[in-house]
Amino acid sequence: MRALFFPPTTVLADEPGSPHVCHDETPFPPPAADATREESRRRRLYTAGLMQFLSAYSPSADSVPSTES
Repeated sequence: MRALFFPPTTVLADEPGSPHVCHDETPFPPPAADATREESRRRRLYTAGLMQFLSAYSPSADSVPSTES
């Protein structure tokens, strides 16, 4: 198996003051309002579906057979 070789000029991006890293100060643009709304809608639907699944398939206390005689 070949080992990965990194030349000595390789500098990690989180190293401050590195001459080899381009520091772009422009942040990513904020997501559009409808994209955020769609994301929260998806999250709500996922959570509701997960809760429905868990309540349908997890045994409740009265459906578990008792081991006591």
